Amino acid sequence: MNILLFLIEFALLVIGGYLIANLIIHEEHKIEKYSLGFLLNLGIFTFLWFVINTLNIPFTILSSFGLLFLLIMFYLVLNVIFKKDSLKNFNLLRIKLGGNYTKLEMILIGLTSVLVLSSFINNIYWPVKAWDSLALYDFRALVFTKTGFMSEGRELGYFFQYPLFTTLFHTWVYVGGLNNPMFMYTFLYGAFLTCIYFSLRKFLARAESLTWVFVVSSLPLIYDHSTIAYTNLPYSIFLIMAIFYFHRYIKNKKAGLAIVSSLLLSISAWTRYTEPFWIGILLFVTLYLLFNKKIINLITYLTIFFVSKFAWLNFLSSINLGDYSGGNQLTGGLNTLIKNISLNKMYEVAMFLYKNVFLSWGGAFIVFVILFVRSVFLKQKENNYLLATQIILLVGMLIGGTYLFSFIFPEWIDIPDSATRMAMFFPPLFIYYIALELKGIYGKK
Repeated sequence: MNILLFLIEFALLVIGGYLIANLIIHEEHKIEKYSLGFLLNLGIFTFLWFVINTLNIPFTILSSFGLLFLLIMFYLVLNVIFKKDSLKNFNLLRIKLGGNYTKLEMILIGLTSVLVLSSFINNIYWPVKAWDSLALYDFRALVFTKTGFMSEGRELGYFFQYPLFTTLFHTWVYVGGLNNPMFMYTFLYGAFLTCIYFSLRKFLARAESLTWVFVVSSLPLIYDHSTIAYTNLPYSIFLIMAIFYFHRYIKNKKAGLAIVSSLLLSISAWTRYTEPFWIGILLFVTLYLLFNKKIINLITYLTIFFVSKFAWLNFLSSINLGDYSGGNQLTGGLNTLIKNISLNKMYEVAMFLYKNVFLSWGGAFIVFVILFVRSVFLKQKENNYLLATQIILLVGMLIGGTYLFSFIFPEWIDIPDSATRMAMFFPPLFIYYIALELKGIYGKK
């Protein structure tokens, strides 16, 4: 009975996601709205499930069903009120796939599909097995499933060291009667690739877009993490897509795209926020919107982002735990940095990043730099300076943040794998920029 109800809930999650995406980006392709909506609604659902649990409503199959049902009704009412569609025009199954696919395009679709399918097969066969998930993310879900509440974790300081996005969709799967939540990571992976395709398709030919989607799908870190129950892939997905959708907003000025970006960035902080990359993104967004006098858009963006962050910090404060956010340590780190300028330390950090981060990026970063320099010297009319600037800002934060981290945590050099995972969102950003700069490699759009 629980499994049947879970399947109904999953359908509600997907349909509700479509409705919220339709509300915000009504004119976009239906497949994009399904994929983006899945990402958005999963984040919104888990966050609100956490909120109502703090009001003594337990984590159960009935509470999740009630919440998803209320969300879908809420989204539906908003769609009707804002005249995105009338009730009689909602046809969720009518999807236009396009036609006349070339052999190359079919091959690219097939190769990408094979990767997604292999991830799914792996995930339905193997249970949660990664150490950090067994010790924290999935363990929390098992405790929440057994007790229905978060009270057990209040006694363990490390229990809430990270926000609860992945833990709560694990919990949702468990209370639904299933014993393996790994398949959710494949759905995240597939939705991510689909959103990348439609973002690229706004600027590139279909074959080009499919080519670069396949390149992203085959990145070792991205693919491998679609089969690992860590927070790094979901976090990277939300952070990357927040940047992509804001880039699309910059290009066509549709306010809905900025709202999507803010929601995605907020959900990234709901996934993990020990790394303060959100500060760099907010800084860029704030400066851009202020420069263009989009004050209402800026207020909306910041308000949406800080909802999840403030709610989580308030929860930590209520159980007498501190803020684990890297941003909270920034001031102290800067004071330490001023007092401890060290060339030897700079060299040590540079070598650490080279071996454990830059090499994991492959040649994507080098090509990114070459194309950026080329675009500057050629003074291209169709340029992507703002996207490149945002990426460069984040690379600078990675380097500076690692240097600060080396003073705050003496064990920093003993966790190279963590550094690699922390920076895994950069290669898709480089590839996205490279794709835009090499526009037209297969001819016209």
